[in-house]
Amino acid sequence: MKSYKKILAIVLMLSILISSFAPAYGFQVKEPSTSVEKVIEKTSQYILDSAKKLKDEQSLGDWQIISLARAEIEVPQKYYDNYYSNLIKNLEENNGILHERKYTEYSRTVLTLAALGKDPRNVGGYNLLEKLAEFDNLVWQGINGAIWGLISLDSGAYEIPDVVNSDKITTRQKLIDHILSKEIKGGGWSMSENNPDTDITSMALQALANYTEQDKVKEAVDRGLTVLSNKMQSDGGFESWGTKNSESAAQVLVALCTLNIDPKTDKRFVKENGSWVVSNIIDNFYIPSTGGFKHVKEYGIDGMATEQGLYAMVAYSRFLNKKTSLYDMSDVEKKYDEKTYTKKENADTEIKNIFLDIDNSSEKEAIIQLNSKGIVNGITTNTFNPNGEVTRAEFAAMLVRVLCLEEIRIDGFKDVNDKDWFFGYVGAASQIGIIGGYTDKTFRPNAKVTRQEAALMLSRAAKILGKDMSMENYEIINFLSQFTDYVKCGDWAMEALAACVKYGYIPDDEMEIYPQRNATREEIAGMIYRMSEIK
Repeated sequence: MKSYKKILAIVLMLSILISSFAPAYGFQVKEPSTSVEKVIEKTSQYILDSAKKLKDEQSLGDWQIISLARAEIEVPQKYYDNYYSNLIKNLEENNGILHERKYTEYSRTVLTLAALGKDPRNVGGYNLLEKLAEFDNLVWQGINGAIWGLISLDSGAYEIPDVVNSDKITTRQKLIDHILSKEIKGGGWSMSENNPDTDITSMALQALANYTEQDKVKEAVDRGLTVLSNKMQSDGGFESWGTKNSESAAQVLVALCTLNIDPKTDKRFVKENGSWVVSNIIDNFYIPSTGGFKHVKEYGIDGMATEQGLYAMVAYSRFLNKKTSLYDMSDVEKKYDEKTYTKKENADTEIKNIFLDIDNSSEKEAIIQLNSKGIVNGITTNTFNPNGEVTRAEFAAMLVRVLCLEEIRIDGFKDVNDKDWFFGYVGAASQIGIIGGYTDKTFRPNAKVTRQEAALMLSRAAKILGKDMSMENYEIINFLSQFTDYVKCGDWAMEALAACVKYGYIPDDEMEIYPQRNATREEIAGMIYRMSEIK
């Protein structure tokens, strides 16, 4: 009997101990079909095997290098060396410029260099941090610019160089305040809409994670987490712009790990059926036979999904092993002398006019500037055709380029398919809300753009850049009534047209505004040039 009582006491004690470590929500959390470490190993090998098939002068991409380096995978040094030498070559060929307007190019490159232990202040004599010091240019791209600028600066705890006037120089607090100012009422963030987006909200949380000691940041972060928790679907997954995909779930996972939140035990991020974000990513989007990841469940392997899937798994692995977070590179061995670096001045380059038919165009400067940055193209090498008309697909492509958006897939239009040159542009413009389709689910890419249609799409693009394009009714009438034909404007376009006149995107030096006339190529160039403030 005494032995029985002892055994019973031991069993009772063990049950108490086990229950103390069990999740508070009282159900079994699903284990993914493949372990996180096995996924990291297999996907890393897939990326390296793919790299072997490339030509010698090519190298791994930025996100691949960040993932492999942070996973501490053994990588042939030649891949890292090729990346670095190609970067220096690119900078030298372009006078230190990675992109004229898209400053996330600098942020991503700084992150990659930090992961490799390289000095971003001296890449072939160019200091890449100087670009991140230009606050107005950094945030011109929208909230994305501020988010990745802050993440990259924090990755190596870099000091911001003093290269511009004090009121224009970037500070971490300016970036924090800029991100907070873009929060949607009720919580969360988005590129353009009033509804929070999973990806942008997650990225904003990643950027703000180091600053939660500030009350206003902590409150915004908590609201953002509530948004993500409410967006989590029954299978532990997430969607963005109406599509359930692996990248959205990956960004959520990185955000939680950066905030030191365990996605497996935090009841906000585990569904009652035991589903959670890691099991969702691995069981629905990971392809064990190859090591790649799918964008959506129905498709095959996707490059971007594979990159994001890998670094999300790496972020979680580092969290589990109590290492620094994915973008905290303080643990990386620096392969440079902290005190010595040189500065190479950028050479002034004159932008030349390549078109023979724009000398008499009122928008000559706009055409030259936009063409030099790849936003508008000629119809031949030396011909722009300023009085030609613009199709809906062409205008969508121009706006996507000026906003520095990535081309994406979208299957929402019956008359747009993946073989069309404009496929990715229409996808990006549609996803972010610049363009829409018709009730018959067509986009009509070859239809000509009228001036009022152009004004509407331009107004939406301006909003993405943070410009306030809203107007009161009396303002709309005041600005449009100066044109004798303003009554021909569609009700749906009046506010956009008035705003474009108000801010000078559409000149007001004529008696008529011609809302229903097809816009010319030079008119479109002028509108985009003034809206984007490219100089």
